[in-house]
Amino acid sequence: MYWNAKLQIRRARGRVLTLKHTVQSGRYVVDPGLVADAIVGRLLAARGAAAARETARPQTETQNECSYPESSPSASVKTTPGGPSTTDPTQLSVSIASTGC
Repeated sequence: MYWNAKLQIRRARGRVLTLKHTVQSGRYVVDPGLVADAIVGRLLAARGAAAARETARPQTETQNECSYPESSPSASVKTTPGGPSTTDPTQLSVSIASTGC
């Protein structure tokens, strides 16, 4: 069995190398129909899995009220005054400007 596993690994590496050379040489051709089928198949499988999860959930009464608990607005912790703030203009050093950096 050990030799069989080594042979399978060797064959797989060979297939990977062949595929790699085919792609690098530009001879690899993608079949858009197969790609589309694979995408649709995965989407349908995901939809089926989601439906299975939904039906597996225990049925409960419908929710008629908001899930958020009532609360009052808390006091602001903002320490800066309201309104626009001022900043000093940016200064450019002459020595840096003259070097062209």
